[in-house]
This record gives sequence, C-alpha cells and structure tokens, in this order.
Amino acid sequence: MIEQIEKLPNTVQEWSSWVSASLKNLGNDPYFEMIQEWKNNHLPIFLFGCGNYAHLCRRTLQSDGIDIDGYYIDKAYWHENMNVGGKPIFPFSTELPLNCNILICIQANIQGRLAMLIQQLQHCGALVWTNSVIPRFDYIGERMTPEFFLENSHCFFQAYSLLSDDISRHSFLESIKARISGNCLYYRHTYPDNEYTWIMNKKNSQYIVNGGACNGETIESMERFALEKGFSIIKNYAIEPNTKLLTELQSRISPYPWNSNVECIPKGLAECRKNITFAMADQGSFIVNPADPVVNLKFRECHPEDLVSIETVALDELLPENVPITYIKLDIEGAELAALKGARKTILRCRPTLAVCVYHRRTDLFEIPRFIHSIVPNYSFYLRVHKMCGTTTVLYANYENS
Repeated sequence: MIEQIEKLPNTVQEWSSWVSASLKNLGNDPYFEMIQEWKNNHLPIFLFGCGNYAHLCRRTLQSDGIDIDGYYIDKAYWHENMNVGGKPIFPFSTELPLNCNILICIQANIQGRLAMLIQQLQHCGALVWTNSVIPRFDYIGERMTPEFFLENSHCFFQAYSLLSDDISRHSFLESIKARISGNCLYYRHTYPDNEYTWIMNKKNSQYIVNGGACNGETIESMERFALEKGFSIIKNYAIEPNTKLLTELQSRISPYPWNSNVECIPKGLAECRKNITFAMADQGSFIVNPADPVVNLKFRECHPEDLVSIETVALDELLPENVPITYIKLDIEGAELAALKGARKTILRCRPTLAVCVYHRRTDLFEIPRFIHSIVPNYSFYLRVHKMCGTTTVLYANYENS
C-alpha cells in the first residue's frame, strides 16, 4: 500500500528524518514478492511486450536468477518466427487459454487500455503482474540501492533544494522511492501530456536544439504545440547519430511546410569532438565507452553488426555563435551530463530554457541540476515525470533575470 502524499522536508534535519523513514518503509518490495510467487507456483513466465522496456525487465529478472519463457504481443503486430534474444514471441488471442505468469511490460499511458488488457489476460487464465513493478536497473545498468542513496544523500538533498515548486519536490521524492523499491505506484504526480513542450512558449522556442531527435516524433509535437499556441519555431537542430532514425525523421517531417526549418545533424553529443563506438538500436541507442563498466554491461548485449563508429561533438563547437539558442532538449541515453558540459559556453551566452532527461543514470537526478546551477545560478528548476513507470523524467530549467 502506498501512503498518502507526504509532507515535504524543508531542512537538513527534516531530510534526514525523511531518508530514515522512507528506507524503513520500503522493506516490503513488490518485485521480490512477485519473484517468490513465481518460484512457488512453478508456472511458465512470459512478458507482455517486447520493446526496450521489456528488455530492461528481462535483464533485471536475469540478474536475480529468473529467465523467461518468451513474450506475448498484440496479434496485429505479430508475424512468424519472431523472437528476442532467442526467446519466442507469441501472438495474444483472447480465445487461447494461458496457464502462466505474465508481467506486463508496455508503457501504457492510457489507464483504460492497461485495465482492459489485464482483464483480457485474466479471463484467459493468466496470473497477471502489472508494470507497477519496474526495472530495478536503469537504462545503462546501474542500480539505485539503499546503500547508494544513503552514501549520496547530501547530494540528493542539494538537488532537491534547487527545485522551484512542490510538484517538482514530490516528483523528486517519488522518483527515489520508485527507483529503490521497483514500485511505480510511488509515482503519484505524472504528466503524460506535453512531453518536452511543458515549458515551451513564444519567447523560448525560436531556436531549438533537439539532442536525441530520434525519429522526429518530438520535433513534430513541438511544431504542433507551437502552431496551437500561435507562434513559429525559426530553427530546429535535429541531432541524432542513428542514421536509420534520422532517415525516418526526414521522411516524417517531409510533408510539413516547416520542414526546411529543421537541420539534421548525424552526430553524437559529448563534451568534446572525438570518434567513438556507437550501439545502434531502434530506440535507446547509446555511446559505448570501454572505460565505463556500467555501459559495458549494456554493450555486452549488443550484436556486433549494431556497432558503428560515429563522431561526437560539443554543442559549443557545433552551434553558430551568432544564433541565439533559446531551447535545448536532451534525451541521449545517459550522455546528458557530458553534453551539458560541452554546451557550457552556449548556456552562459544564451541562457536557453533546458529540458534534460534525468532517468538514464542513477546520478542524473542530482548531478545534472547541480551542474546547471554551477554555470548559471539564476535558473529555476522543475521536475516532471511524463510516464507512469518513470521513463521520460525531465528536468526543466528556466532562466530568471532576477
């Protein structure tokens, strides 16, 4: 049972009390309760969904000695001989009996869709576990343990103290609890709409940097938002090192009259210019750093044909000095802090609004706001969780003149 919305700590003493009480209350971990039930009922284990989120769930289960028997997906998306990592994918039909455990691994923002799916699976006889149990590893393999949180408690409090509204502070505390426990029911403040556009307005959305432009969906939503609000985006730098996704992006935006305002840049973002190994994926592509054992954990699960050499560049070097950058969005699979370090001069010169993902690394939640604050102390910070399992947790930073 998740407690009611809690009183926010405001002082170091109150923070210490909150830390002690929270860690004590997180003792009943639904993730391990689920695993124990699976061991007791001896039924086959399947994941519903086979995307990036399901991959993270499977990796989490494997780390605790549980291997799945396969995947189920909607019949409309299935074809013969589908598999992921050697595990078969089956089409779900309400006409077939299911005597198994099924963990739902889809990022369903529409609660009605999730409730309907649970009902259908249960009707077929499956024991259903929802994605209120989330991966205990983040996107690059780090684990938010109680020990890590205690060791860095002062850093978390420093970042928490920078937040400008109560929604942000609640979201911050909820993120910590959800990440430690694996229970996404702790996320009580989620905003599925206005992903990245939440803080956009006419003044700050004229010259946009879209770091991690992916297949262009975000650019499309930004342009749609601008149209609805009655203003135009002058320039949108679409930075995406995955050439397959960049091709999809160009195809997606080609019918629109504003497509000439988008400049596609096939590079990665980092602190400086260099050639690095890059792991291609439909979503969740990432930079491979042999010196970083955390990234290597994910690297070992890549196929050799997915690895390519790409060039990274610093935003300070990439962007023309005469362009007044007004908005920087970064969703680049754990390289956000490095990209910010490579944009230090641009941030100092232009004071752009920032929208930075802080869920890829367990340190992002405190390192990224503290770094931005160290460059420009007058930023106001807001944290918003845009998906019910904690993915797309975004730190927004807006410059205040006073």
